[in-house]
Amino acid sequence: MNPVTCLLVVAALLILLPCCIADRDEGCGIWLEFIFDHNMDYTDRFDPLVSTVDIFVFDNSGKFLFTKHAARTLDLAGGNRMRLVNGLKPGHYKIVTVGDLCGEFGFTDIDGHDPRRGETTFDRVKFAANNQERVMARELPDVWFGEAVAVKYADNNSVWPVPLVRNTNRFNLSLQAIDGNSNPGRAGEMPYTFEITAPEPGEYGPDNRPLTRSEIAYFPHFLDSGIEARTIVEARITTMRLFDGDPDGYRLIIRDIETGFEVWNYDLILLLKYTKPSSRPDGTMLPMQEYLDRQSEWDIVVRCQPGIEPGELFIAVAIEINGWIIWLNEIDL
Repeated sequence: MNPVTCLLVVAALLILLPCCIADRDEGCGIWLEFIFDHNMDYTDRFDPLVSTVDIFVFDNSGKFLFTKHAARTLDLAGGNRMRLVNGLKPGHYKIVTVGDLCGEFGFTDIDGHDPRRGETTFDRVKFAANNQERVMARELPDVWFGEAVAVKYADNNSVWPVPLVRNTNRFNLSLQAIDGNSNPGRAGEMPYTFEITAPEPGEYGPDNRPLTRSEIAYFPHFLDSGIEARTIVEARITTMRLFDGDPDGYRLIIRDIETGFEVWNYDLILLLKYTKPSSRPDGTMLPMQEYLDRQSEWDIVVRCQPGIEPGELFIAVAIEINGWIIWLNEIDL
């Protein structure tokens, strides 16, 4: 073997086995590779979207062991790999991951306490938005969740994929008049506001499924009159994860601000279903739940015929969602 070839081989080994050389006493461990390709681009966008990861490690019997935090730009090899050593013995473990965990959210035991080593069990933990009441009127930052993955620790540099799902949805909402006149009865005012209700309060187990059922109402963190003459009001609402298969569970509501009266109330998931592509790019069927998880940005315009007098009810004519127009006289109201 000539000297140039030897140098290339050594360089390759240094790249592939950095932990064994730099941390001989600690061992090589395994690698966790974080992936966020569960989006409508169908490409991995962990880098640059996710800034930090927190992992929660449980042993084979389900007992909590430890947590580890890492920043993508500082601590993750290649921007998406975490080396896991931490004195683990060879065996099987479960790992739950939260991306961009911050003060708005918590990973706790079922009672809201920090997990305790050797005491808290896998089936008694939850990830949730920090919210004591069943209303949410603030903007939530984006957060990603990786449901529990089983790994085998063998101190062998093996790589274990950790897929993430975005657990927040952003709704950009607009109410527009179809005749170009926003509402002559309330010039200069915002007569209406939006609201989204959900059948579960945003508390999830390690499988990223809801733990409890109780209605929560999401209100705008931004509400303003529109710039265009036909726009009556614009709003932005952040919600937690949406789930298919809950008849009439999620509602998109428009209320009269002055009276609180519902002037329009519709099944949100049914509306979103009309925008779902029938298949993935590879031609396989795209299930509705997968679509709800992949598509987390929703631009919704409600086109209506406003009443002439203040407080008079309006008739919703069409809904535009991410560029798709749904004419309400063609579907079941």
